[in-house]
Amino acid sequence: MAFLEIRPLITLSEQGKLTAEEDFLVACEASRVNVLIEKQDEAIEYTIKARLLIPSVSVELQGYWYQVLLNFYAYLWFDEAFLKASQMACVFPPKGHFYASVWNEVVYEGNVGLALLVSRDYVGALQHFRVSLNAIVRSGVSHASYYHLRTVELLTSALLDLPLDEDDLNALRAELSEKSPLFLHLLYTAWALDERRKGRFDRADTYFRTAFDLIERTSNFNRSTLLIYDLAIEFYKSREATATLIEILEQRIKIFDKIGQRVSHGFPLLMQQAGDLAHAKAEVQNSAVELIDCLALIGEYHDGTTGQHTGRVGQLVYSMASRLGLSSANDLSMAARLHDIGKIGIREGVLKKTGLFTDAEREEMKQHTTYGYQMLANGSSALIKLARSIAYAHHERWDGGGYPNGLAGESIPLPARVVAVADVFDALTSERPYKRAWTTQEALEEIERQAGHQFDARVVAVLRSIIEEGGLDEENR
Repeated sequence: MAFLEIRPLITLSEQGKLTAEEDFLVACEASRVNVLIEKQDEAIEYTIKARLLIPSVSVELQGYWYQVLLNFYAYLWFDEAFLKASQMACVFPPKGHFYASVWNEVVYEGNVGLALLVSRDYVGALQHFRVSLNAIVRSGVSHASYYHLRTVELLTSALLDLPLDEDDLNALRAELSEKSPLFLHLLYTAWALDERRKGRFDRADTYFRTAFDLIERTSNFNRSTLLIYDLAIEFYKSREATATLIEILEQRIKIFDKIGQRVSHGFPLLMQQAGDLAHAKAEVQNSAVELIDCLALIGEYHDGTTGQHTGRVGQLVYSMASRLGLSSANDLSMAARLHDIGKIGIREGVLKKTGLFTDAEREEMKQHTTYGYQMLANGSSALIKLARSIAYAHHERWDGGGYPNGLAGESIPLPARVVAVADVFDALTSERPYKRAWTTQEALEEIERQAGHQFDARVVAVLRSIIEEGGLDEENR
């Protein structure tokens, strides 16, 4: 890593073996490197040291103070000040100095390039990165900035839709993995953009996700991190990948929050992205509602004996959930419509049988809870996840005698307990080929007999209160 290359010079400084001017330059470089690797306390320590040494160095070298300033301007996202400081830090060290051949041209050109990159001037940024890299090659000096400059050069090239060489990318990945893994996320982002240019969107998605994983594992949260997320947001927006877009927008906002204590800029973009997130979530919610409507209709068509059963269950669930004080009563009502969706997987001869089931047929019918769970397993919205939980657990019993998992008491999700009562009540009060419709009072009495056994007594009490207050529309039952 970059810090390992500056460490021997820091040791010489601590041992008092460097001149004041050399101490000053080492402090400037140590400050810059520690900002780069997110070691804020150490960066401040060396910044203070460099500032205190200014009176002891020649006017010719005092220009390096701007190297320290531009680092912190970048760290604080003061883009305009960062660019000005980069342009002012142009003093070359004395001839014969150990940094004379490489220091200024590399750092100056590289920092100007970074300022232009975050300002989205990609053409200008690329020019400065290439000058800086050429200076390193000409000097033959191992410089701490090389891998950072190499990866941002590739990223900028990709942003300009310039083709990248696959062999070069693979070789650099191997080298970075061994020597400077801190910058791998930049390489993978450049790679993702290049795959996007080629129209290989699945591979672009893979490389973006690899970059995100590296950022999370290294906690490498800085300005370039947010630039990567912004580029990914643009990519997933163009692909209309709403679920992934929501995930990335949420993560980008979390990262901004983590580094926001040192940031005074960027809030307009953050607010725009928060709006994008809300819009994307609304689209997913609307899509989930449409999906539930569609699946409920399919389920009712397949199970022709139940008619409007799922709709009535949903209405009763809303009333019960509201009285239980659940803030998600509307979502619960909608999700309840899919409680029997797994019956689509049951053979028609079993599903529509009017006589008694054999033991084997009864076991087959019980599988509708598992089938419903499996059908909804890949849904990413909160609404579909809620429907999945209800479909799986609405035949569990309070006393633990239900299926498919034998859950008992409050280990059964509350939404499933609510739906269980509404489901049985509607089934009892509905006419079937094999039975008459029970009266509301008869059904209530039967359900109350099962309170504390099959059903949650608290939920049953809510059903009674709704009935006593005339909350059921008898004409529609």
